[in-house]
Amino acid sequence: MSQTMNQTSPQTDTGFSYRPVPPTAPVTLVIGLVSLLTLLTEFILPLTLVGVFVGFLAVRRIRSFPNEYSGLWIAQAGLALCVCVIPASIAIHTHTYMTEVPEGYQRLNFYQDISLKGFVFNQGKDSFHPDVAALGDQKVFIKGYMLVQQGALEVDEFLLCRDSGDCCLGGQPKVTDMIYVKMPEGGTPFKYHPGMVFVAGTFKLLTPNPAGANPAYAIEPAQFGPARTYY
Repeated sequence: MSQTMNQTSPQTDTGFSYRPVPPTAPVTLVIGLVSLLTLLTEFILPLTLVGVFVGFLAVRRIRSFPNEYSGLWIAQAGLALCVCVIPASIAIHTHTYMTEVPEGYQRLNFYQDISLKGFVFNQGKDSFHPDVAALGDQKVFIKGYMLVQQGALEVDEFLLCRDSGDCCLGGQPKVTDMIYVKMPEGGTPFKYHPGMVFVAGTFKLLTPNPAGANPAYAIEPAQFGPARTYY
């Protein structure tokens, strides 16, 4: 009987073999699942790139030590999700960016086309920068943040600000960092949106006063809504 036990015990010992899953494998899968949100917002794209790097390390480690680690399919699934999401996300957001401007409108970058230009001192008085002056009465498309009276959910007018800090933290935006937007009489009030919004309309020049608190620019809006992209 003792001999029989000695013959069967090695089979019992080798009948169960445990190989741990490296932490990078499930981490890659989790990142891969979260990266699906990149199709909705571009802000998660950097996390997706991290997932590719972590997934590559996980697959490489498991393949290098197949007798010590398991979970190859977990790492591969997460890596595949990350790799597939990146080009799909880029294609979706590129298409959105290329089609978000209404036909007949000129896209403006708030910082580069408005704020950075500032004013010029000409013949003893402040004047609009020539590039900004050329935008007068032009149909433009621009994005920014709404500055409204605290607690207001619907407004007939607001200041479109370049920086969300001025809107959310109660700061006073610079003259070149705000544009006055007023709904035409009889129009539907603007619904307040805490994130970035877009305004498409006719650009107007008011008074160039660098030291003043009143806006120097205005837009007669034709279209308004939450921004589809943040760039």
